[in-house]
Amino acid sequence: NGNSILAGYATSSDWANIKVGQIISAQYGSGSAGAIYGHTGIYIGDGKVMDSISSGIRTSSLTDWIAENGRGWVVYGWPW
Repeated sequence: NGNSILAGYATSSDWANIKVGQIISAQYGSGSAGAIYGHTGIYIGDGKVMDSISSGIRTSSLTDWIAENGRGWVVYGWPW
């Protein structure tokens, strides 16, 4: 779940320090499932995020991803 994948791990919302490969976790994603489970993406560098949506895998800008999924908290970190 996007809203719990990073629970208990060190996270940040200082986007200037995000590293390639870090997981981005949003409390609420778009759509009905996103409202319950949140949403996750992976930062791939150059200001871009990859995630999975109903139509497949997409790449979007970090800014757009946060705008779409940022109705609650949005953080990033390593899940270990």
